[in-house]
Amino acid sequence: MGIKITVNIALECLDEDSAQEILLHAMHHKLLNYLIPIPGHLVSGYEVADWRYKNWGDVRELEYNSGWILKNKLFLELYGDNPNKLYGLLLECDKINAVTLNYTGDDGIVKPVICGIYVNREHIGLK
Repeated sequence: MGIKITVNIALECLDEDSAQEILLHAMHHKLLNYLIPIPGHLVSGYEVADWRYKNWGDVRELEYNSGWILKNKLFLELYGDNPNKLYGLLLECDKINAVTLNYTGDDGIVKPVICGIYVNREHIGLK
């Protein structure tokens, strides 16, 4: 477990239903499990934690703070430890057309390392 990081995300989804589905998973603190589900064959807590760390970049789910939908656009504010991994998972989701993400840590400085806009997996924003 690391520093609590505030992650701001803007998504353009395929349609409003996709945006609603993603928002509901985020609100129930199950967004990472939606993007990359935990395999059913893992039984022990240690196996699950190890799998989560390898695939999610952290052993726990993201914490939902706020979110809203405007047609097929989804805006989220989440708390988590690994925004780089989350960014990659969002880019791979077939229900998302475009992603932009920024995050701040305890120092309050916005990190532009992975900021930018991707449309159909092509970078068109900041570098």
